[in-house]
Amino acid sequence: MKICKVSIIKKGRSRMKQFSAILLIALLATGFYVPLSAQTYYVDYEAGSDSSDGLSANTAWKHCPGDENAVSTPSAVQLEPGATVLFKGGVIYRGSITMKCSGDSLAPIIYKGDGWGDEKAILDGSEPMTGWRPCASEAEGGENWQNCYITFVPSGLSAFTTRLAENGEFLWMSQEPDQPDPFFFDATAYFISVPQEQQTTTSLIDSNRFNQTDPAYWDGSHLLLWVLPNITEMRAIIDYIPDEYKVTFDTTNDPTGYNKYSIYNSIHAIDQPGEYFFDERPEPDETHKIVLYPRNSSNITNDKITCYSKNYGINISDKYFITIEGFLIRHYAGSGLRDAIGIGSYTAAHLTKTGITVRNNIITHNAHATGGYGGVYLSYCNNSKIENNQIIENMKMDGIFCPNNNNLIISGNTLRKIGGTCLCLFGGKDCRVFNNTISEGHGTHDNGMTFYLGCERVLVYNNRVTDYNITLTFNESKDLFFVNNIFDGSNNTSKVIAAWGGSAPYDQSTGMIGQATFINNTIIGSDNHYSVSLSPNNRYSVDPGGDSLTYRMINNIFDGGGWSSVNSYQFHRSHNLYVGLGWNQQPPDWSPAEGEIVDWTGSDYEAVPIEDVFVNPAEENYYLKSDSRAVNNGVDPSAYFPSEMFPGFNLNLDRRGAIRPYDSEWDIGAYEYDGSTGITTEKLIPDQFSLSQNFPNPFNPITNIEFQISNTKFVTLKIFDLLGREVVTLVKKTMPAGKHTAQWNGKNLKGIRVPSGTYFYQIQSGDGKANSKKMILVR
Repeated sequence: MKICKVSIIKKGRSRMKQFSAILLIALLATGFYVPLSAQTYYVDYEAGSDSSDGLSANTAWKHCPGDENAVSTPSAVQLEPGATVLFKGGVIYRGSITMKCSGDSLAPIIYKGDGWGDEKAILDGSEPMTGWRPCASEAEGGENWQNCYITFVPSGLSAFTTRLAENGEFLWMSQEPDQPDPFFFDATAYFISVPQEQQTTTSLIDSNRFNQTDPAYWDGSHLLLWVLPNITEMRAIIDYIPDEYKVTFDTTNDPTGYNKYSIYNSIHAIDQPGEYFFDERPEPDETHKIVLYPRNSSNITNDKITCYSKNYGINISDKYFITIEGFLIRHYAGSGLRDAIGIGSYTAAHLTKTGITVRNNIITHNAHATGGYGGVYLSYCNNSKIENNQIIENMKMDGIFCPNNNNLIISGNTLRKIGGTCLCLFGGKDCRVFNNTISEGHGTHDNGMTFYLGCERVLVYNNRVTDYNITLTFNESKDLFFVNNIFDGSNNTSKVIAAWGGSAPYDQSTGMIGQATFINNTIIGSDNHYSVSLSPNNRYSVDPGGDSLTYRMINNIFDGGGWSSVNSYQFHRSHNLYVGLGWNQQPPDWSPAEGEIVDWTGSDYEAVPIEDVFVNPAEENYYLKSDSRAVNNGVDPSAYFPSEMFPGFNLNLDRRGAIRPYDSEWDIGAYEYDGSTGITTEKLIPDQFSLSQNFPNPFNPITNIEFQISNTKFVTLKIFDLLGREVVTLVKKTMPAGKHTAQWNGKNLKGIRVPSGTYFYQIQSGDGKANSKKMILVR
């Protein structure tokens, strides 16, 4: 019996091997790829060696394939589909990487920064600066010379193609007047105003500022000038004429109607810690002088002052089926359009790519001179994803910029304090943008989301955009659908969303080329109750018939809507509620459409008080109150939504995933009232957490961190340093719904006081979703 049993097993194994071989041959014959040996390579910039084989943690390379500084093995290796290049967590990797090989649809090539150790690997484009010494005189260091240090950098570097950092944090080019937040150095609200006749395209007169007797006083200084069309242009001062209180500069755009300026990158503007002056005029030996007022003088001698020297982090080039995940990418700079990108197509931008995934990265503290393409820049990509990244504090550049993409998914990203448009699609087809959180944009021309130049069949849902100049702009596109979003101007802007027409000086052709549909959005926070500004479609200056309909607005909450009876045939409005009314929303030019909710006094219309609609609008909690007039006063919008265009999307879910309708009718706005009570926390990010700024900040020795959760869940609250290393865990337990406060005493896990500097604190739920903020400890 035993012999018979073994014989049967051997025959079974033999047949299984035969079957496997036949299956493999069949798959290969049909073009189906089967990875036979997906290799993992290890990179340790601190302890690795390029002469090693890179096949284990103990034989790691110093440089990775694609780094121009790689030699020997990593320089020669050809990555096969399925290969993973694993970077050691917490280690600073100084350099730029360009993809040399492609993966395939079943086996992408993966560059991974979070799989070896507990921290993210750090890609850093800066180098430590040396040679500092104290300034010896006012002539050398300006009026604050006794607080300043001086060094010289090689030729080839420029004030506007590089940046400086201290202990990982931005240092600021000197400016007068000082900005409340120097990150937004081009925030014109704080510029100096002059009469129109005192500013031309080549000169500026201001007796209050330019009143020194020395004609050479402003040599080496620059100006930021606000000009048409709502941009700031940087110019070096060419000449100073004391008797006329006048400075001259190269030609700018027309300043008429703007007439504001700021002094920038001047040795005379250094008046606070963290500012520096980069002298564009070369020394006799072709070096350039830098004068710095450091935040902490000890950083001068311990290599904590760094200079941005690289233009990009990871260049995908024209390669396809590439995944980049788990990195902290920082300190890249430049002045070319594609300079300063964290991840993207630095080269071969116009060649088509497929299957690019960018996920779980932190891209921060990168800087562009005039206006760069973004922290993530994917151009001409098909079937790609940008998901769950944190893109924060990147100066004078977009957050995510994606021109000419098809089937692109942008989801779950946190974008904060971006010095350009946060999320921008040009010509995107069949794309979905959802569950993103965008906030804090106050620079010139900073928008939250932008969809321009031929976008088609784009679904934008469950996003929250707050505190931006304009939270949403769109133009020259069609079949745009906005569902369950919160667009909140935070009362810092007039227009919360805007569609541009074709009027001068923008010359944007004819406006929209098709329809834009808004369903169940909350659009609020206009400082003059004009939250919606939709320009009529110029091609329809008279009503040609039914095909002229451009904007469809159903079940939204508006803080004023920017339309009147003029060109009303281009608008379809139904079952919207108004918590504000614009200047033109009064009879006889305007009246509510079917199902729209406003109050009537007998002679004019009044908005519904916002406090009667939301649970706590003062704290940005936009859940509906149980007796809100938005409850059960909406309409089923399915007739306005082409489900076949966006397969798999469920229109019957609200922003948090609650079923619509809960009761007999649909509710109005981004949230459906579901009958529950005690909800006191607004869902600021997709995991329904609210994390407040710590107070006090900066602090010493103790600070408070307040957070809210909407239901009982497991929560962790951790402190991290700038390198992503965990300092201490403050909370690690299941907590009830409500508001909570944790304290940090500035000590690490061992009870040892940590040094002064910038730290991050992060709240995270059991399902891995998180939100984080920054704080400063001062000893």
